Amino acid sequence: MRDNADISEIPSPAADSPGSQADAVLLLTPAQAAARLQVRESWLRAKVSARVVPCTFVGRHLRFSEAPVEAARQAIDGLLNIAQAAQEWGV
Repeated sequence: MRDNADISEIPSPAADSPGSQADAVLLLTPAQAAARLQVRESWLRAKVSARVVPCTFVGRHLRFSEAPVEAARQAIDGLLNIAQAAQEWGV
């Protein structure tokens, strides 16, 4: 397990098979996902309620997989780069 106690690690289903070395799935809390996306946690929770952002519930606790959060971060970065270029070009 990692040093950060707020990060949850859930073993993948393949971990049940004997002799396999399956990687654990890294799950982020809403605060961690919002920090990575550089958005407010309330904005992220609103997007979850609107079913725009994929999430997972561990019991009643909301968690986010690392891969979709990273993909969203890259998309946001791309949009910011486009907006910045358009501003520089005077569009």
